[in-house]
Amino acid sequence: MDAFQLVFGQAVQRAALALAAADQSRDDGVCGAERQPTAGEVVGETDIDFRRPGTGIRPTQTSLIVGMVAARDIPADTPLRFEDVRPA
Repeated sequence: MDAFQLVFGQAVQRAALALAAADQSRDDGVCGAERQPTAGEVVGETDIDFRRPGTGIRPTQTSLIVGMVAARDIPADTPLRFEDVRPA
């Protein structure tokens, strides 16, 4: 293995590790503790909070959720998924 392959391979490996770490540390949407939407209620901006680790909706996707109706009772501190809401 020549020096170029060694350096290039290490750079690719570092980049892959950085991407994996960034994905694991992202914030996600969870239903906030102030109000727990029940099935049939409209989900508002104040019902969504963002915490880590990120397994739910992303902060950039909030506008897609706000105004939709809860498809089920959503307990507080539950990662919010698109399956949890439906169009109003």
